[in-house]
Amino acid sequence: MVDICKKLNISNYFNKIYGSPTSKSDAIKVSIEDYEILPQKCIIFGDAMADLKEAKENNINFIFRRHKHNQNLKIDSKILVIDNFTQI
Repeated sequence: MVDICKKLNISNYFNKIYGSPTSKSDAIKVSIEDYEILPQKCIIFGDAMADLKEAKENNINFIFRRHKHNQNLKIDSKILVIDNFTQI
């Protein structure tokens, strides 16, 4: 994840970047605790059902990013769906 963010020139937008072997669930919990943030003040961007599941389990708002590899996933109409980050 660190290498990807550096290549995309977006590392400066994050205080910390998590990746394997840290699980998504652990990264979310650690971030909320470390930064003393209310889950209601957070947003998870994701492109898989696992991302949505983690957001729901942690009571965090979710934005789904649609792309060519996840076109068939059924996303609840209450969830914001974007095709790219310029739509935010």
